[in-house]
Amino acid sequence: MKQRIVTVLIGTLFFCLATVPLVSQDEAGSPDLGLGMDLALGTSTFTNPSTGQQENWQTLGLKPDLAIGKFGIGLDITLNYRFTTSEGEPGFEVRKEDWVPSEEAGTTFLDLYLPLFNYIRWGVKGEPLYAKIGGIEDGLLGNGFILGGFSNTLHRPDNRLVGLSFDLDGNLFGFPYVGLETFVSNLAAFDLMGGRFYTRPLAWLNVPVLNTMQLGFTLVADRDPFFFDRLDYKEVAAASETAPTYRYPDYQDYVESKENLPDPASMWGFDLRVPILGSQAISLAAFTDLVKQPSGTGFMIGFGGQAFSLLNFGAQVRVLGENFLPVYFDGNYDLYRVDKYRILTGEETVPGYEGWFATLGLDVLEGMVVFNASLEGPFKPDPDVLFLNPTLKGHLSVSPELLAGFSLNGHYEKKGITDIADLISPENAVIGLSVGYQTGPAIISLVYDLKYNPVTAEGADPWKVTSSIETTLTF
Repeated sequence: MKQRIVTVLIGTLFFCLATVPLVSQDEAGSPDLGLGMDLALGTSTFTNPSTGQQENWQTLGLKPDLAIGKFGIGLDITLNYRFTTSEGEPGFEVRKEDWVPSEEAGTTFLDLYLPLFNYIRWGVKGEPLYAKIGGIEDGLLGNGFILGGFSNTLHRPDNRLVGLSFDLDGNLFGFPYVGLETFVSNLAAFDLMGGRFYTRPLAWLNVPVLNTMQLGFTLVADRDPFFFDRLDYKEVAAASETAPTYRYPDYQDYVESKENLPDPASMWGFDLRVPILGSQAISLAAFTDLVKQPSGTGFMIGFGGQAFSLLNFGAQVRVLGENFLPVYFDGNYDLYRVDKYRILTGEETVPGYEGWFATLGLDVLEGMVVFNASLEGPFKPDPDVLFLNPTLKGHLSVSPELLAGFSLNGHYEKKGITDIADLISPENAVIGLSVGYQTGPAIISLVYDLKYNPVTAEGADPWKVTSSIETTLTF
């Protein structure tokens, strides 16, 4: 009965959303109003929480988008279904894990229904008022030495998180002396959150460089470093006859229950940012950070900028104390929460070192080809310690206008590089590729993601593979 009710409610919701473009055609002509609808058909692979086996489901998705000036909202209503029941009999079944909260799976009403909002935004990062709710792949506070390039989308499609990024600058009110940046990774749990308060103490001066100088203070904390490991553990436990042993036995209680959480992973720091050039052709800023973590202190000084809307660049020199991890909350943090927490609390030791960071990006042919890459590591690597070896990150996107309808989006991140052969090894890597072909309003996409999860429970598969084929119609 519950399955039928869920099916009827979902069907009604899909019907209502499908009529949005039809009743709004006259308004869509307004220059300040943008309205669109993507219809996606395909297949997706999920892990069965009861058996731990991979299952294929048909996918139907509606993704309406509305933009009015700087305001935008997008929904992501995805129905995963199949024409066989869980017992293997012919019939129609909706994947209930997407719609029905489960204490065993560790999902709540907010976990399931907040992600229906793909995003809600106002403005863009860097404007006096900026807000975004939804999937965030570029979370940043200040210079990014504590939280930079953070992504809350690593565990999709199994776990879709809705985060918040909100910035407010005093320039909005004609008071340029203060500003605020905030970030929340998951509004359903409020586990990882942080903020940065900054001031422009010399804004009253009529001196171009000094009056834009920023002094900032950042504080970030993760109240539940075991959030995702607990989900993985419950998945393995549901498919096992006996309770599995967690990879770190001394943390067993934390993955079995969230009633007795450990101390949060928290840190704070001061930063200084001085814009040097701010013309339309070239921008350049110098910056420095001093950050305190529970078991170590780190310092960074660097520069970054943009040239001719074509080239993005940056470089840093880092001096890091024992057990200090730069950019602790980075793009792959949700895969390495526990590994980093053990270093943060002194359970494992990483020697202090002097290191470097460099980044380079290209945007050519008016955005038809976009490439970004960064490389970081110590001046003296240690092949026996994961975090004492270089990390490479890269992203490439190619527009269908350049390749006669074909588009390409790929991202790659690899930790612990000790030699050239490591670049093609999937261990400690996150790899994603999407290849699409567009003909008129239809886009056919092949999406493939491979993630190596180093902190799963014993017996769990560390390789997380997600693949799907989608046909998208844009109205």
